[in-house]
Amino acid sequence: MPKIVINREECIGCALCESYDSKHFKRNDDDGKMDLVGGTKEGETTVLEVSKEDLEKIKEAMEDCPIKAIRIEE
Repeated sequence: MPKIVINREECIGCALCESYDSKHFKRNDDDGKMDLVGGTKEGETTVLEVSKEDLEKIKEAMEDCPIKAIRIEE
């Protein structure tokens, strides 16, 4: 199953990813950076397994992230 990974250290909190896919991306109220809904924090990253059907919107968010803080691991 594919995983989404957000590098929160690099994230600038622009929320563009949330505008593409609010099901998976949400701004953290504490620091303004993006989290993955239901994701697990692993150091400076947040990781979430997703279905292949959800990848379309996630790929758009990843490609348009201005600092490339999102990646997909297969």
